[in-house]
Amino acid sequence: MRIKLVIGILVISLIIISTTFIMGNKTGVTGKTIIKQNLEINKSVPEENIKETQNNFNEMLNAVKQDIMKIELNKHNKLEDCWVVYKSRVYDITSWLPKHPGTAQVILPNCGTAEEFEKAFTQKHGTTKASLLMRVGVFIGDFEDKGVLQ
Repeated sequence: MRIKLVIGILVISLIIISTTFIMGNKTGVTGKTIIKQNLEINKSVPEENIKETQNNFNEMLNAVKQDIMKIELNKHNKLEDCWVVYKSRVYDITSWLPKHPGTAQVILPNCGTAEEFEKAFTQKHGTTKASLLMRVGVFIGDFEDKGVLQ
């Protein structure tokens, strides 16, 4: 009895869906018609408004990406997990910390930072140790001005 009921419901549903589809096509409402209507609507919007909206959206998106990257970078601020940014590139220097001649404690306050690490590094070493940093650090990705890992 239940099987007949389920089959009946499925048949009725199929009939309703088919009828709706056929009637929709007879009235001339198709995907192409809807797209055409949307294109006509968009023509009425001045191009400068569209560009301004796109620019605003891109600015908001970049701000969100920057916040996400900074949040991610800030998570790696421990002796056992240390990421830093130097010249817009993110490096994991965790394995180097115990080997640092000036002790890991000197670097630790700058783990998980961008500007702070680079400023401290440059004040202490100038550019003389930059190539060493790039060799001992594991490259994670680019940290652009907008703060986005690529």
